[in-house]
Amino acid sequence: MLIAMEMSEQQIATQLWELENDEEADRRAELTGNQFLSLFTDKLNDRSYVFRHGVNETGGLDLGDAEFWEYETGDEAERVYAQLLRQAVRSGRLVDPDSDSELGDFETTGPELRGTASDTDDPLVVEEP
Repeated sequence: MLIAMEMSEQQIATQLWELENDEEADRRAELTGNQFLSLFTDKLNDRSYVFRHGVNETGGLDLGDAEFWEYETGDEAERVYAQLLRQAVRSGRLVDPDSDSELGDFETTGPELRGTASDTDDPLVVEEP
């Protein structure tokens, strides 16, 4: 579980995205239009979240389209998640109720690049810190 003090909405969305890419979502559904709906119970700040977001063309988080709802209990979050899934079914927007599509985004994992100076001119060589 991640614990943080007074995070901004963008920071929370980013943390939820990282949890999702680490396959920490309790449930995850794919919606039409490269949209996903995820449920996180007690994973961040001792709170539970329903997280809806898009994925851009490179497979990264589309923060401009992301929104989340925070709940004090997992039961509350699960009820809202189920309600949103039912709405998606009724509107024809549900693609996969148990999706693992687009997980493991390359933009949030891998070695950290520090600066542009390097002993090699090969752009494919990444120096480990």
